[in-house]
Amino acid sequence: MKKTMKINKYICALGVVSLVPPAGAERAEDGGFLNQVRVSTRIGLNVKARFGARQPASGGYNFIDGYVLPDSKAADGGLPFAFDPTGTYPGGITHNWGYDNSARQNDALNREILLTTLAGGDPLAQSEDAGALPGVELSYQRELGTHGKWRYGAEVALNFFNVCMNSSVSYTGGADQYRFPYTFNGVVGNVPPAVYQGTYNIDFGGPNFDISGLPSSSSPVPVSIAGRHKFDADIWGLRVGPYLSHPLGKHAEISFVGGFAAALVDGRAEWSETSTINGVTDPAQAGAGHGCDVLWGYYVGVNLAWHVSERWDLNVGVQYQDLGVYRQSAGSRTAEIDMSDAIYITAGVSYKF
Repeated sequence: MKKTMKINKYICALGVVSLVPPAGAERAEDGGFLNQVRVSTRIGLNVKARFGARQPASGGYNFIDGYVLPDSKAADGGLPFAFDPTGTYPGGITHNWGYDNSARQNDALNREILLTTLAGGDPLAQSEDAGALPGVELSYQRELGTHGKWRYGAEVALNFFNVCMNSSVSYTGGADQYRFPYTFNGVVGNVPPAVYQGTYNIDFGGPNFDISGLPSSSSPVPVSIAGRHKFDADIWGLRVGPYLSHPLGKHAEISFVGGFAAALVDGRAEWSETSTINGVTDPAQAGAGHGCDVLWGYYVGVNLAWHVSERWDLNVGVQYQDLGVYRQSAGSRTAEIDMSDAIYITAGVSYKF
């Protein structure tokens, strides 16, 4: 039994020794080290997060309480259609419209649909800079060769940071309310449901509540809107690419990096909103969603190292990275993180071996 234990100890010792390279085995021809591991803090800048406007199946809300958009009948017939509160109204008849509250927006006496718009648009549809985003990064570099004083090789890095957008939105003031005439002749019930959303493609087998795309009049009304939105995402990143370095005297070194970048984004979004228009409070609106997606793109950067000792360096760097835009559905809204123009600042320590 003791003899067996001794043999196992020798085998383990040989295994450990086999994993450790002989002295000088990982040295370059000029005496430098071929491997380097770096641990850094990583601050993300110019990353933007936003919630979009409400999106029914047929398009986007162009009013705070509904929408009026062209339908397939207008498109197939080549008919002009546009609604522009500041300009002209080509008009047309459309089935692609909707509202939130028939008790307030369906004026049956005058046979008109009431829709309200704000000069600044939807208060909850806003974009904001996420600010300075703290994160961490672990990278490994392997030298592949030299050319004069230049060194070149490959690097791989893993990083992590979190984006959190959590804010309340409120608006109290005036708005413009537009009146769109309707007939609804020949439609069963003659009145749309309490909350109605028409579609782009007309279904001739069902009720088609058509309205005029040209409002008959408009008037100012008081509006009060209160809402909140929250968007939280964990972002795990990967960078792979070549590097090129050159000494700056005896104690410093500059290196240039670039290559492929990717990220796994795990995002969670939620929002809620209540509005009171012309003294009538509409039904509360809300939505939530969670999902994961993989983004990819590229990065370029520059790093500066200060040699503290033969093996240890202090490092600072800056990177530009384009990973595109991550989108997360949250009911009838979409939350986004724009990482297409991001800047990352790193500071850390590295060990050569």
